[in-house]
Amino acid sequence: MQVSERRFRELFENTEVSIWDEDISDVFTALESLRQKGVTDLRQHLENNRQSAWDIAAMVKVIQVNEATLKLFGAKSHDEMLTQIEKTLGPNTIEVFIDELCAIWDKQRIFRSEASYTTLDGKELNAIVSFHIPETPEGFSSLPVCIADITDLKRAEEELVKYHDQLEILVEDRTAKLKEAQSELLQRERLATLGRLTATVSHELRNPLGTIQTALCSIAGSLDRSKPHPVDRSLELAERSINRCVNIIEELNNYTRVKKLELSKTPIDEWVKTLLDEQSLPEEILCEVNLTSGVRASIDREKLRQVMVNLITNAEHALMDERSKGKKLQVSTNLLDSQYEICVYDDGIGMSDETSKKMFEPLYSTKGFGVGLGMVIAKAIIEQH
Repeated sequence: MQVSERRFRELFENTEVSIWDEDISDVFTALESLRQKGVTDLRQHLENNRQSAWDIAAMVKVIQVNEATLKLFGAKSHDEMLTQIEKTLGPNTIEVFIDELCAIWDKQRIFRSEASYTTLDGKELNAIVSFHIPETPEGFSSLPVCIADITDLKRAEEELVKYHDQLEILVEDRTAKLKEAQSELLQRERLATLGRLTATVSHELRNPLGTIQTALCSIAGSLDRSKPHPVDRSLELAERSINRCVNIIEELNNYTRVKKLELSKTPIDEWVKTLLDEQSLPEEILCEVNLTSGVRASIDREKLRQVMVNLITNAEHALMDERSKGKKLQVSTNLLDSQYEICVYDDGIGMSDETSKKMFEPLYSTKGFGVGLGMVIAKAIIEQH
């Protein structure tokens, strides 16, 4: 027995794992008392009577601890450790203790669980607490409880989770960029097809349209102009439709042919005012103008004029829509640090979420006329500038 005790003592003191020698015989007695009182579901009983669980926990006596325990918890001596055990209790102490009591109650062979502790100087510890549950009541008077520090492992797990989350975000970002690139590639293919189609359509339609226009002029010239003729209205509609077809062809050509900017120094405020004077807006629309940038900038006047006319026309359509409650158009210029801004604003019906997402897609239009290239061309001109 002396040899066995000496070997146990050497093992107890020299192991790198924290070992607490505990006397929980009173705990065992308290559990048996609860059993005799008719308690069948110990966990439910303790959950409903937390103070009872704390009272049983107070029955635990720590007889001694090994050197690894002193090192782990930052204690200078056994006395310091044993007299300040309460400081080592972590936030989940009572939950783990209830699990221990249930394991003893159910006569399990081994108890093992994660638990949190605190060192004497206030640092948080994560550990695995484990012990063999004695088969006889006598074994509870001296129970070796092992506490293995897994703080570094938990931190590594947290870092792994963080890196995993970052990897997922990175994959999502790369996937989104890949989809964007794929969408851009498909759009370029569409544009290439549109370019070839435009060249063919322009060539094949211009001649017939010219012939039709000449024929209409001949018909109009052969009529007696001394009085209105019934076909005048039809001729006017036909001429308007021809001009509309020509404009569509020109719009397609403008989109597929990227011309170099012809830049010239321009006083922006004066240029915008002249452009607005050329526009003919319905009387119902109130146009407010506030030009305060004071900027001279290099712009392609004709191309930027195309952008402004497109925006003003869209604003006019939004304001004149029967669903629109507003009738105000605002055009302003502002100086923003080293940049300037031209703003076209209306309080018309606005855009739906779908329209907002698709407004720069080629051939997308909410109107019953045109080919849906106005905003696409406007965006391209601004980007080119």
